[in-house]
Amino acid sequence: FISRFGFAGTLDRYGTFPVTEMFTCGSKAIIDIKTGAIQNWVRYQLAAYTIKIYSSPALARTVRRIAFGFKPRGKRQVKEFHAYSWEHDFSIFMEAKRRTDAGHVDHERRDN
Repeated sequence: FISRFGFAGTLDRYGTFPVTEMFTCGSKAIIDIKTGAIQNWVRYQLAAYTIKIYSSPALARTVRRIAFGFKPRGKRQVKEFHAYSWEHDFSIFMEAKRRTDAGHVDHERRDN
């Protein structure tokens, strides 16, 4: 997808969960699948990806952000990022985008 904020991405999965006691109207979620351990930066990526489901940040922050990590020997890791951190996570993503667009970031990825 390409967002109106000037970034693009490939979403692994997104959709809805049924009604539960905790989510009495059901919930929408974005799920990212990783090979290996789930790194902390995934929270920023998923905050940006929620814009695909709702283009308005006021609504995008309600989307659940879940990462699945598949490790060697069949071990799995699941992590859901808290809704209360969405605004912070999205702002970190947008600042990194701004710095990249301005040419202030080394594009080489390390420690992944």
